[in-house]
Amino acid sequence: MVEKKISNSLKYSSKNAHRMCICCRERYLQGLLLRLCVMDDKMSVFCGFGRSFYLCLECMKHPKVLDKVARIKKLKDEQKNQLKEIIALWQ
Repeated sequence: MVEKKISNSLKYSSKNAHRMCICCRERYLQGLLLRLCVMDDKMSVFCGFGRSFYLCLECMKHPKVLDKVARIKKLKDEQKNQLKEIIALWQ
């Protein structure tokens, strides 16, 4: 089910829009970034509404990205595990 959500998250991206990765603060085309959100204490791929954030492919490869995102978004341990699963499926 998560795989389907990852592919569906790309339908919310614009062709020419640039967005910023929350880890490295670099700007990329929106279609190249993974868009995530935290709703109801669950980390998930963006589903079409609510606040979201982006991660680039380079940052997802770094082992410390989980700690950095957890600190920025104030995530709990179970949300960090959910983020780890989503990143593994994205790659």
